[in-house]
Amino acid sequence: MTDSIKTGTTDSLGIRLTAQDIADAIVWASGGTVSGVPANSTPADVINMSLGGSGTCSATYQNAINSAVNRGTTVVVAAGNDNVQASTFSPCNQQNVICVGATRLNGKRSSYSTPVASLGVSGLGGEWADRHDKAVVARRLKLAEIGAAGDFSVI
Repeated sequence: MTDSIKTGTTDSLGIRLTAQDIADAIVWASGGTVSGVPANSTPADVINMSLGGSGTCSATYQNAINSAVNRGTTVVVAAGNDNVQASTFSPCNQQNVICVGATRLNGKRSSYSTPVASLGVSGLGGEWADRHDKAVVARRLKLAEIGAAGDFSVI
């Protein structure tokens, strides 16, 4: 990724985030100091980000991630929805992150998720075919009811 988010076009509120904005958010959320922003009195133990795009590792992201990890925060990032190796997708290709892919309810990789060989962790994701299967919908509702929708699978 470059220093502006490739997929970060201006949203409906007129906001366009840059890599520096996201890096500042990582720093602040983990208890670090960001100029012009009040201190965070309740730093996150875990930062979970679902963003990214193709490209090389970003020094901007890496510096922010390293500072967060050094403060004791775990950084979890989505593997991506493009069915490509994690090494080609940022921030999944950064150091010191846990890169998470998606599985279907049957435990197999979701069609859009990053190939399993480049991941260490996957969790229940969405799969269009699953949405039309009554048994799958019932299972998903049961998982939500017991609070297990965010369970992880080690691959």
